[in-house]
Amino acid sequence: MIIEFLFILFSNSIYFIYYLFYLLFILFIIYFIYYLFYLLFILFIIYFIYYLFYLLFILSNRYYLL
Repeated sequence: MIIEFLFILFSNSIYFIYYLFYLLFILFIIYFIYYLFYLLFILFIIYFIYYLFYLLFILSNRYYLL
């Protein structure tokens, strides 16, 4: 079924080019969303580590709480 579908697309080369660009566009959007979530995850980890060190600093120096 997939081979027949590809054969139909190859037989009409203009439609095949449109389909290829459409597919590449969708893949680019999926990759972009994945990359965004990956960056957000890394930023969250960095912020979490920074926040832990900040809490450690505040709790270890009770002088700054006065």
